Amino acid sequence: MHGLHTKTSSGASDTRLLSVGRDSRTVTVVGRGQLGVFDDAPVADCKETTTTAVAKLY
Repeated sequence: MHGLHTKTSSGASDTRLLSVGRDSRTVTVVGRGQLGVFDDAPVADCKETTTTAVAKLY
């Protein structure tokens, strides 16, 4: 899980979460973005989505 926080000069804050999961040689990347700061980032939801995506690869 990696997170990126951006803030514009006008004060707008955005977060982007990227999670990578793999099953053997198959890899999937899940990205999720939203308005707000890291404290508001849905880390648990993104991890759950990645786990579900990997389980459905085959």
